[in-house]
Amino acid sequence: MVGSVGNGGRRVCASGWHALACVTVVALLVAALAGGSADASSLRRSQAMPAVVGDGTIEGTVTSASTHSAIDGIEVCAYAPEAEPSCTFTNAAGKYAIAIPPGAYVVEFFSPYGSGLNYVTIYQGGASSWEEAEAHPLTVTAGGTDSGVDAAMQEGGHISGHVASAAPPESAIANVEVCAGQVEGEGFGCGLTDASGDYEISALPTGEYLVSFEPPGTGPSFIGQVHEGPVGVTAGATTTGVEARLALGGEIGGKLTAAPSGGPLPGAQACALISETEAVECAPTDEEGDYALRGLPPRSYAVGLAKPGYQWQYYPSGKVFAAAEQIDLLEGTGVGLRTVELLPIGYVPPPPVQPIAPPAPEQKPAPTTAPPTLAGVAGATGRSPAITVSSTRLKAVHGHVPVKVACSNAPCSGTLRITMRVAYRARRHVALYRTVVLAQGVFSLPADSHATLSLRETAAGRTHLGRAARHPAHAELLGTVSGGGELSLGVRIA
Repeated sequence: MVGSVGNGGRRVCASGWHALACVTVVALLVAALAGGSADASSLRRSQAMPAVVGDGTIEGTVTSASTHSAIDGIEVCAYAPEAEPSCTFTNAAGKYAIAIPPGAYVVEFFSPYGSGLNYVTIYQGGASSWEEAEAHPLTVTAGGTDSGVDAAMQEGGHISGHVASAAPPESAIANVEVCAGQVEGEGFGCGLTDASGDYEISALPTGEYLVSFEPPGTGPSFIGQVHEGPVGVTAGATTTGVEARLALGGEIGGKLTAAPSGGPLPGAQACALISETEAVECAPTDEEGDYALRGLPPRSYAVGLAKPGYQWQYYPSGKVFAAAEQIDLLEGTGVGLRTVELLPIGYVPPPPVQPIAPPAPEQKPAPTTAPPTLAGVAGATGRSPAITVSSTRLKAVHGHVPVKVACSNAPCSGTLRITMRVAYRARRHVALYRTVVLAQGVFSLPADSHATLSLRETAAGRTHLGRAARHPAHAELLGTVSGGGELSLGVRIA
């Protein structure tokens, strides 16, 4: 079966109406995606919102806009601020009903993944975009029933193709995530390649799309790719032959431990760098302190290592980029780095114990001197480095996103990344949410300085940011400052 996610799965989480719609998927749902045996009724109940006294009800009928016949299995979700969504499905007569607390709601109608349905997402009142629906929400009153919240759904289009290795002999690549984002409009969908390397994305509205190919996180380390030029989609038709040939990259792996215990250091960040401010790939360390930087094009890299509360470091022990070891990476190869220990801010390793020779006869012992004081160490002075962003409206320019930042108190170094939460509809009863990294980079600034940092787009970022000039996107700017606090800021990308 070829995996696909229709544009009904598109849901970017930032603030306002649907900030809390981005929920963590429990292991049961993940198991279902992987072919688990959980039955549909139990999974549906996991999304149901229990009715309580004082709830209101919305109900209606979902039909095909072309044939006017009822559609069975359309998922209907009601979103309200600061609340989890309440979802249900239409029955064989196309009817549905949702009991929800009083308030203002956006109601979404979409084709669930794996249902075989191919209808473009719409919202209450026939709105074609979230913004239009949000501007005219549906008001639910206590104990009341809003009937006639109907939807007439248009048939969608498809994109299909094949993904294989670039180097001969050509071989299919399974589990590549292929995503299509509409250049003008809200159309968005993703699919996974099957064992034959084939994929299909369905339920897309008519328009032009940017298509990206993200390799799997296991197996050979392929390099992500963006399809050259936009792909046209027509409702009711399939655009075939949207293919990719992925080149083999390389992989850099290693392990981080914490001083003074020497235990594993989870939640740290490792970045493959080609300059002091340009990162090609970043990855966190796992519970064992291990990290893997995959899909790297062949060239030389430095590796930057950071975690809040710890001193920024270039592999293996450099404090400046010029002191970093350059790691030569060849196509299809992996480089394992030796374990590196990160030092907490202000921590000074104890000096090695030296044997003390007894004083010579008639000779007084040399006077002891106080150990040198530390200067400029944030932990020693009590002034932790802090970084601030001067604007929450950012603009993507030629593959980069400039961000104006200011560093205060002490020298600042760390990482910045822009992320977007996107919802994918899995089968007909599961909502799965994934964080997409749009752009990322590293920084190193003197104390009390300001600069414009250039964050480099990822392959997935090019798909989303390529249409941000016409349809600005809500995202989150995440910062890790070595020795300082973490930065989390809602931003708008245009």
